[in-house]
Amino acid sequence: MSHSADMDNNALSMKEVVTLIIKARKIHEGHYVPAIEFNFGAGMDGPSEEEVVPTMRIGIRSFNISKIEEPTPFSVDASAVNPKRSKKNKPE
Repeated sequence: MSHSADMDNNALSMKEVVTLIIKARKIHEGHYVPAIEFNFGAGMDGPSEEEVVPTMRIGIRSFNISKIEEPTPFSVDASAVNPKRSKKNKPE
């Protein structure tokens, strides 16, 4: 199996990444969507000096989540993926 095929099989969806962040931050309520911060840059680039063209570069600065008021088809419900567990009553 090639390395790229292996990466495709292990890729996480945006909802899975949001779910991981919700669990890592111990969030138990609310609806969340991905919030990605990008960097943009311009320059000159090409495969050779003769083929240089104006170029736009896009980088991902950070990946976060944002809480939203109403659920959407793209949001993750924290109460569904990370329900708050009730503490068991201690015996007296």
